[in-house]
Amino acid sequence: MVDTLRDMAILGALACALGLVSIASRGDELPWFPDPAEAFAGSCELGSAPGDEGETGALAEVAGSQVERIAYAEAVTLIGDASVTFVDARAAEHFAAGHIPGALNLPAMNAEELLAMQSFPLPLEELVVCYCEGWSCEQSEALGKILQDRVGCQKVRVLEGGWLRWTERGGPIERGRSDHHG
Repeated sequence: MVDTLRDMAILGALACALGLVSIASRGDELPWFPDPAEAFAGSCELGSAPGDEGETGALAEVAGSQVERIAYAEAVTLIGDASVTFVDARAAEHFAAGHIPGALNLPAMNAEELLAMQSFPLPLEELVVCYCEGWSCEQSEALGKILQDRVGCQKVRVLEGGWLRWTERGGPIERGRSDHHG
């Protein structure tokens, strides 16, 4: 029995080593993690993850992206402005646990289907600010692209740092569900 377990461990280690050698010897890149764009099945092209915008409040376009960013310092001043719509790209349960006051919930994972089935009060010519969980979350980028390219919203921005930055900086929070959620 001990010999069998030892042989299995050796075979497993050899298989792992062979797999790693095979990956390392490939001429093309083999991603260790799936491409986030595949999660949105052709709905948009995703940009690169943003860095810290330095809290200048200025809008900065991220290289390779077509959705501009908005800094926390600027976004927090827009709370309560009737001409601004905040859109939470996270799943409904995360939205219910806490979101930016007055935000609509439109989960990026099924945004196109929801937009086709439901009426969302999205202004085409006024500012729409999308956000998701945090720095590495591309859901808000994908949702922003959908709102720009498919819905026709002209002033879409992605909140730098998303919900993580919002809560770290002490931004106002609302809990519960809204009338419009996924």
